[in-house]
Amino acid sequence: MSINNDFNALWRASANEAVSYSEDFPEALLVLPELIDGALGDGKATKINISITLNDNSPSILIVEDNGVGITSINRLTTWASKKPSSVEHVYGHGSKKCLTKWMPIYDNAVWNVKWRKQDAKGLSGCLNILSSPFLGLDTNLTDDMDEEITCINSGTKWTIQFNKEILKDASPSRLLEQIREIICTRYEKIIFINIKIIYNNEIIEENSTKWVTLKEALEEYTRCELVNITTKFIEIFEGIKIDCTIYKIICDGRGFCINNFPLYGVKNIRASRIHIGLNGRYIEPMFYNKFFGREIHNSTNGYIGFINFTKNTVDAILPTPCTTKVKFQEECPIFKKCIERIKARVMEEEKLQAKIKKEENDKIKEELKKIKAEEDEHNKLAKKIKEKELLLIQYIRN
Repeated sequence: MSINNDFNALWRASANEAVSYSEDFPEALLVLPELIDGALGDGKATKINISITLNDNSPSILIVEDNGVGITSINRLTTWASKKPSSVEHVYGHGSKKCLTKWMPIYDNAVWNVKWRKQDAKGLSGCLNILSSPFLGLDTNLTDDMDEEITCINSGTKWTIQFNKEILKDASPSRLLEQIREIICTRYEKIIFINIKIIYNNEIIEENSTKWVTLKEALEEYTRCELVNITTKFIEIFEGIKIDCTIYKIICDGRGFCINNFPLYGVKNIRASRIHIGLNGRYIEPMFYNKFFGREIHNSTNGYIGFINFTKNTVDAILPTPCTTKVKFQEECPIFKKCIERIKARVMEEEKLQAKIKKEENDKIKEELKKIKAEEDEHNKLAKKIKEKELLLIQYIRN
């Protein structure tokens, strides 16, 4: 079997591998954060531009460009999957390839390139490096352009991917921007400057992240106006892992309630009741609330939205492992299972404590009501006696 056929098979397998939570968003959008992760992680970018040009009769184009330090490891980029993780966020070295296969499922039709420029120790910009389709592992076409000075003008990385717009399930430009914004603002605890531009026919929609808030930030804001309560909040060190857990509950009437910019995750219903689980502030999986706690689906859990973030507290700590496509954790990962069980136990402790406090408050209210009732009864008895004396006095005067 030729090298081309080998990668054709790998590409096809990756493209056909189901991505969890595709009922939330199209698969291509769910894996788009893989390119953002690369820009934020090894790329150390402070600005990202995402541009999507939609075409009906010709290939559509996705461009993701950042101002980071450029590609730091060509071998990692041209290897289908790495032997070792480069960081907590980059466990398999397969993220960019997964993104490519979901935007361009057919290997023979896949047209893409990634360009990058780096600076030397003195801050001088080098030539523009260009890696382009087809993907052939270490034999993928790599060239450089000494004359091109515009792309990644100082340093950075630019992905260009051609795709068929049907993979986005015929989303309108405004809906597409809305989906990308919600994914980014849910997935990341902190947002750098991101600009999104959607072009379709003569329509251009553009928006940047200047006024965006994350889902967690929005919920915090709603707690100040008492539309949302915090039911559970704790930080615990467990086997060298720092677990930061906050669970909110939307307490206002859910009819018509929607957190601005979060039409999927920011409403009060079963579908939006999730526990968002992440590593180092990058929320990977929006697990359903009832599934997380092993409870039956019931409307009583409407409005519960939680965040669990795992970070290392000690250098040798091992964090829970995400799946190859970082939209889900490996449920059979022993560390993940132990952490989840510990969190569930801690939440149950919190619930019992809250139930105890609530019972004590209710008992106190009952006692106060009982006391008020006794005082009212005493008052009524006294009033009755006074009334009786008044009647006797009136009768005496008449006689």
